[in-house]
Amino acid sequence: MRSNIAAHGRVDAFTVSPDGLRTQVVHGSNTLLYSCADAVAHVFAGVPDRRPATIGFVYGDTDSLWTSFPFTQGDRSTRTQAEIVGPGLQVYETYIDQNRRFSSSGAAYSGNVVTFAASKPGSDVPSYVYGVLLKDAAGNVLAVKRFDECVMQSSGYAFAAEWTVTFN
Repeated sequence: MRSNIAAHGRVDAFTVSPDGLRTQVVHGSNTLLYSCADAVAHVFAGVPDRRPATIGFVYGDTDSLWTSFPFTQGDRSTRTQAEIVGPGLQVYETYIDQNRRFSSSGAAYSGNVVTFAASKPGSDVPSYVYGVLLKDAAGNVLAVKRFDECVMQSSGYAFAAEWTVTFN
């Protein structure tokens, strides 16, 4: 009998052309903060504002703002958005799409999976996306993905993220 449950996350990010063509630009693990475990416990206790509700896209107008995003992948310490995102960077926060996806492992249990998706619309000027934040309805940061390289979001292009959490 298994004595523990573990969770891990993955982020896939895409640029989306004006005609809807999606091009994957990021694929990789994220860091689930200790606040994510707190959120799961609160959800089980019936506190609805602790469930994942928004994805924040961390972006700036240049590709040289890495020092303003000092997050280190793997550091699970609970922190606020203000502690993670510094001067020169902005966060475009948008609600998670209502069509959240859930899949169960079936008979050979290897983990249940939930996927959250959201997108940042295009604008008239390009921007550089440095990473994403998964937040609950109360504004607490649950998970962070700092991209290995910032991704240019060309003018007119949207930027989409799919955040997958697997429970083993």
